[in-house]
Amino acid sequence: MLGKFPQKQGFNWKKNRECGGKKWEEVEDITQTIRRFVLISCFSDDANMAIFTGEYECKMDAKGRLLLPAKIKARLPECSKHEIILARGFEPCLTIYTKEEYEKVYQQFSSLSAYNPDQRKLQRNFFRGSVEIELDNLGRFLISKRLAQYAQLDKDVLIVGAGKVLEIWNPDVYDDHVVDTPEAYSELAQKYLDATHGGINGEENVSPAGAA
Repeated sequence: MLGKFPQKQGFNWKKNRECGGKKWEEVEDITQTIRRFVLISCFSDDANMAIFTGEYECKMDAKGRLLLPAKIKARLPECSKHEIILARGFEPCLTIYTKEEYEKVYQQFSSLSAYNPDQRKLQRNFFRGSVEIELDNLGRFLISKRLAQYAQLDKDVLIVGAGKVLEIWNPDVYDDHVVDTPEAYSELAQKYLDATHGGINGEENVSPAGAA
């Protein structure tokens, strides 16, 4: 009697399907991990948020180019190393946003009602004055004539750290928009930061849309 004929070692579809499924799951896991990393790196509160402080005297050249000070450039998050957003400020100055911070402000302005004339005007005024700006390898960027005129910028320029954003000022105009006495500084701190006087958790501590 002949022995049992050995089965030919063919392709095991079931096993391959199981292995292939596992491989695709691994690919999907890697893709999700990369996506989470990008979101956290640029648009998450968990990222190392850039904090800007100090005042820097700078020079704008005849072409309207301005060089970011090295200390500021070093503080830019990775997603803003080569591109920032420049916008009109609420005072006669320009505001520099990182991509992360602009995303937050964008959400505030884009949520305004298109059916309300005042909200439309506010939204239009903000977005018409916002532009993506490329930084070269040295950290230089170009300020358009219209934006320079809005902030009354000339050769001498002051870049000011304002926490989450940076501001670009004409030094002479800037002096009219800062607190010039310790007493006035103390009063503002008590009004908006002292919880016992309505600050922080009080009704008076309400930030305007788009404020840093």
